[in-house]
Amino acid sequence: MLIRQITIVGTGLIGGSLALALRKHGFGGEIVACDKPSVLDTAVERRVIDRGEADLERAVVGSDVIVLATPVGTILSQFEAIAPTLPSTTLITDTGSTKQKFVERARIRWRARN
Repeated sequence: MLIRQITIVGTGLIGGSLALALRKHGFGGEIVACDKPSVLDTAVERRVIDRGEADLERAVVGSDVIVLATPVGTILSQFEAIAPTLPSTTLITDTGSTKQKFVERARIRWRARN
């Protein structure tokens, strides 16, 4: 699968570092980030990301990969908000330390589609 767009939700230490690593290692696609407008403006200005979007649902449109890099307490609600709108081919992952609830929700969503 050719990855043309990656959306990083949360451009703090982890999400911002991921964007910089993608750049450093030659990712040629578009890097979109979702965060507060002031954070996004700085990230675009410093060329950490290509485009910023404060609205989560708009930020993920067209993404092949979505990385939820926000605090663990918000990851599940973000997943629930975007999962119904995404094609089944979209890869969704997170940087949280706990996976059990995330995987359980993903399985429920996957079964509902099939």
